[in-house]
Amino acid sequence: MTHFPAARHYPDTTFINADLVLVCHGELTSFSQELESRGFLVLGVHQTDDGLWKACFALDHESGEANFQVLLQRLLSGLEALPQGWMNRWNTLSCRSLDLGFEAGTETRHYSRRISTGLLRRMVALDIELVITIYAPVPEPLSLAVI
Repeated sequence: MTHFPAARHYPDTTFINADLVLVCHGELTSFSQELESRGFLVLGVHQTDDGLWKACFALDHESGEANFQVLLQRLLSGLEALPQGWMNRWNTLSCRSLDLGFEAGTETRHYSRRISTGLLRRMVALDIELVITIYAPVPEPLSLAVI
């Protein structure tokens, strides 16, 4: 995952972001501009050392559990609405990953979240693989006491 959220301290494990990562053999600049025009945030587009092109996108959202399913619906709806010409380009991508980011809470003993079968079917129809990234809790900064 290339999009790192700002450090926050959550007592409970929390959903923090969803990144769409695309990889292909041809350049992705124009495709990235099309997604940006549809509300996606372009987090980066570059050519890797092995000659592949990689692009990372997100949708702006508030962190937290309430937005988890809604964000996935928005992301998939944006992709499903691409005109046929752009869908043809989508089909040439060698990798389409949806990376869901969670920060492990400092007090959470277990954590589970559901992705509905409807959303999973939509992901499969778009040939998107699901990646789950768990960020370790960020330690609280040490404060220095004045003696």
